[in-house]
Amino acid sequence: MPIKVRKGDAADLKGAKVEGEAAFSSVALPAGTPYYVDIKFDNGSGEDLIGTPRMEGTDSKGGDLKQLYVKKPWPFAPCPESDDEGDMNSDGLLGQGESMTTCAVFVAPPGTTLDKLHLVDATWDV
Repeated sequence: MPIKVRKGDAADLKGAKVEGEAAFSSVALPAGTPYYVDIKFDNGSGEDLIGTPRMEGTDSKGGDLKQLYVKKPWPFAPCPESDDEGDMNSDGLLGQGESMTTCAVFVAPPGTTLDKLHLVDATWDV
């Protein structure tokens, strides 16, 4: 669940190197306005999770937005490194009852805003 969504400035990403989600391949930095999504994940699934769940976004015109991973500069000041203090046994997994706070980067094309967020590959038993 998002804690906060912060609108950035295009200058924040000047000179930044970013990666996409597919095997962390280099991608061209899209033009537009960056948004920083501070989010906290609490694992109540009963299973250990590896890493941070991936997110996707939708802009205000219905376009798909992919989460970007800033490679350089690192650390990236507008969107700090994950806080895995909730990883109680420091095993790198998000176990049952553990939590993680992280920040995700999205860039909305000119003339649009970040409108919706979606978790990717996440399912829940009901």
